[in-house]
Amino acid sequence: MVENSDRWPPVYDLDGLIAEIKHLTEHHNIATAFYEWRRDRSMTAPCDVCQGDVISLASDVPVILDDGQPAVIEHPDGFWLVIGNTCDFDRKLDETRWTQLVPILSLGAVTDLTPTQLAACRKYTQSRSFYIPPWNSNVERHVHVADFFAPCCGRQACSSRHRTTWSRAGQG
Repeated sequence: MVENSDRWPPVYDLDGLIAEIKHLTEHHNIATAFYEWRRDRSMTAPCDVCQGDVISLASDVPVILDDGQPAVIEHPDGFWLVIGNTCDFDRKLDETRWTQLVPILSLGAVTDLTPTQLAACRKYTQSRSFYIPPWNSNVERHVHVADFFAPCCGRQACSSRHRTTWSRAGQG
């Protein structure tokens, strides 16, 4: 289990949020401040899930269409950001069966974006997506964002049996 001192502090007001984002964006290599595994290479994929983890699940994104009918949007990379509360994973499944996830989307190769677009992502100046620094060498050449406009619920039991945890968010 990740110690409380290694987790990001809660942000309760606008000033605190601005200060935390500014602190994060001032790092030369943001991924070293973002992910726990980059500081401790001996860490293997944890058996528990925490808010901020990058996981992979072979699942498309469920949506409800204009006519009210269910559908799915293809999600070929299968990477997700866990946004559900960490404490929910410590509860019994009959108390908290669901957690929240958002798909992580590739905006393309780093070379496909203009320097202005890349800086906007990395400095969190965009309001409709959340930049996710590369979590392993396989994705380092692409720019990824969490799509907070497509939140999904997932069974917690599913995440423990069918997921791979790629990174653990930590406090830099």
